[in-house]
Order: sequence, then C-alpha cells, then structure tokens
Amino acid sequence: MSDLHLCRVVRFHQLGGPAVLRLEHEEPQPPQPDEVQLRVEAIALNRADAMFRRGTYLEKPTFPARSGFEASGVITAVGVDIADFRIGDRVNVIPGASVARHGTAADWLTLPARHVIHRPFGLDALQAAAFWMSFVTAYGALVEHCRLSAGQ
Repeated sequence: MSDLHLCRVVRFHQLGGPAVLRLEHEEPQPPQPDEVQLRVEAIALNRADAMFRRGTYLEKPTFPARSGFEASGVITAVGVDIADFRIGDRVNVIPGASVARHGTAADWLTLPARHVIHRPFGLDALQAAAFWMSFVTAYGALVEHCRLSAGQ
C-alpha cells in the first residue's frame, strides 16, 4: 500500500437528490483476512443509487454513507484468508455488500471477497461495471413482483 495515499470517495450526510453528494478524501484501509482491495476502474449508476440516497431503498443509509452498488477494477491487495483472488486480477463488485459502508463510487475499495467475482470474459471495465444490477432489477420485477415462473 505504499503507493496509496488519499483516495476520492463519494459520500452523503443527509437524504436527498444529487446535490447532497460530496467528494471526500480518505486513506484506503488494508484488507481484513476475508477482504480484498481494488483500484476502481469504472462504476455504474442506476435507480438503486438514487433510491438509496433518498432513503427509499431496501438498505437505509447510516451517515456518512457511501454511494454506489457496482464497480469493476483490479485487485491491489488480498487478506490472508483469500485464495480465489490474486493481485492484478480484474474483478467485478456485485450487489449485496452494504452500500453505506462499501459504496463503489471511489478510487479504491476494500470489501469482503464474497462480493467480488472475476470479470466475465470479453467485457471491458465499463461493460462489466454495469452488468449485474440490470439482472437483479429484471429478476425482481419479473419473478418477485409479477410472480413469473418457469415456462412463462
């Protein structure tokens, strides 16, 4: 981590529209035994980000809250218990981690390795960043809300 200093992080300290977002700086945290650290290459913005910021999402923010559900990046450090990832691996952050704590709108990100997967083959950083939430959104609308089942 000697080449890391302060990184940019998008946070908000109150509910509201885009005007509540603030660009802040913090020292990247080294990974815990079950975590990975990555340099973020791209993030995705979607409806869930706006809902979280307004306090209407499943997870409610605790302030100050970070922003961002999805990202792609390159692993820069791994915790001692991590065997599936190596420094230099290109990865995706998949929805599921606490966005208030592990929001992806940042230069660097440290989060539990269970919320990271290897980047799908053939996708660049921009494509990979926006890949997962679109499927979760469609699944929620079709299966959970409309009760669509196999064969329909």
